[in-house]
Amino acid sequence: METDFRCSESLGGAAEADPTNPFWTAPYARAMSALGFRSFTFFAGESACAAFLKSGRVNRTLEIPSVPPSSELFWRGVRDFCRRNRVTHLEANSFASAPATIPSMAGEIARRTRFEFVLDLQKPTSMASNHIRNVRRANNAGAVLRQASDEAACERHWDLVDASLARRTARGEHAFAGDLRLRIAALRQCGAGELFQAVIGDEIVSSIFILLAERGAYYQSAGTSEKGMDCGASHFLVDAIATDLRLRSMTTLNLGGASDVGDGLARFKAGFGARVVELPAAEFRWGGFLTRTMNATAALLQS
Repeated sequence: METDFRCSESLGGAAEADPTNPFWTAPYARAMSALGFRSFTFFAGESACAAFLKSGRVNRTLEIPSVPPSSELFWRGVRDFCRRNRVTHLEANSFASAPATIPSMAGEIARRTRFEFVLDLQKPTSMASNHIRNVRRANNAGAVLRQASDEAACERHWDLVDASLARRTARGEHAFAGDLRLRIAALRQCGAGELFQAVIGDEIVSSIFILLAERGAYYQSAGTSEKGMDCGASHFLVDAIATDLRLRSMTTLNLGGASDVGDGLARFKAGFGARVVELPAAEFRWGGFLTRTMNATAALLQS
């Protein structure tokens, strides 16, 4: 067994470590490269993960979208990598991660606990009765599943995502899109995922972009219109996607995360019979006085 930390700009090791993780695939890395990131694979003992480095005017940001099962060796290696490459901002996330921990380190500016909802596609699951009723309502309304890649369908996806984020914000939930539109465009163009939509007549009423790995999938973004909400289109769409992926011999569909297991989004995802995985996320910033001052000023202006 390897006893040191290594990094490589080749992309093979992480995907081999977990064929269900879409954040470690070559198409995902190509999408990040299109967005200006350099792609790395980090190896520590038997663990491996993908990491992405981007340089800006002030900061050098390292994104680890999906941390591996934690070890002291891994995090010591990450910190050394950050020092050698003058990284000023580290984002350590846990999208599609197995249970892991992120240790406390100097420079920590934020930490949160998040929850993901994972459907085991090849095992029996029990959907909530309310979800079953909504799937039936959508079927009765004439909803059908469509996979799309044309620009009009993608524009509709973004419009529906914006509408859903606005509804969540109005309810007092934290909902922030960031550079989501740019990322979806790059991910779609590089073949990292597929767009699934529920259509009634000629109208797209619900839309989900799914990231894909060899054996697993991840619910990356979604939106539903008012008409779709009224007839249960989002429930129909998730159920139809799960059926489609089962037929492809996929083993997991990760329905993504929520910050609170008691909120409406969490209840929606759990209702499909998903198991809940508790995961960490953290951010770190380093740098000299000028870098810290400029970052603080930018944060103040953004707030």
